[in-house]
Amino acid sequence: VVVGYVARTAYFDANNLGVATGLVEKLLFALLPMIGTWVGTVLAFYFTNDSFQTASNQTRLTLSDAREARLRQIPVREAMVPVSKIEAIEADEPDWQTVFFDTDVIDLVNKKVGRIPILAKGRSRVHGVVHDSIVKAYAWQNRMAPEGGTKTKTLKEFLEDPAVRDFFTHSLAFVGPEASLADVKRAMDAASTRGYPCRDVFVTEDGTPTGKPLGLITNIDLEKFSSYG
Repeated sequence: VVVGYVARTAYFDANNLGVATGLVEKLLFALLPMIGTWVGTVLAFYFTNDSFQTASNQTRLTLSDAREARLRQIPVREAMVPVSKIEAIEADEPDWQTVFFDTDVIDLVNKKVGRIPILAKGRSRVHGVVHDSIVKAYAWQNRMAPEGGTKTKTLKEFLEDPAVRDFFTHSLAFVGPEASLADVKRAMDAASTRGYPCRDVFVTEDGTPTGKPLGLITNIDLEKFSSYG
């Protein structure tokens, strides 16, 4: 039906051909997991356990390839959250001792912000990212009130804590503005091999940690854009 629709559009209404071909692409991405599951089920019925295991592995590889193909089609510029819209703390490193964990950091977590980038003034560079789980663990260890407001700990003290420092400096990855989401996934996987799970990839002007940040892509964004249909 869809192929017939595309053929009709190409013949009678060439201006809408892009919409028609986009529909075919979405249909294929939507049907591929179902076809893969069906093939795996048929193989499981007719073959032994060993053969089924091989078939299951092949099905997973097929779905993985399909996901990779979809991510290759999406440029980071379309998927990233612009740096101007990111909830973050702006402070150069010498000023970290004048920013308070108890207010500035905890206040963002209390606003349901799941990740807090620490950026240079003017958002000209990324220092690192901390997640709400790390903030809450540090607050609990130091017996701070959940609502904050006491100004007993500075951002500098927080980021220099051994349990925070390594995650802060080693859990990020970076790509350039011409990258695709497939490049983002590869950068995220590579960064995770350092021992700290990478869930945040910054897009910078030159693709390096010292480049000016343009936007942020998270593991949640990857899942959303790699879904079928």
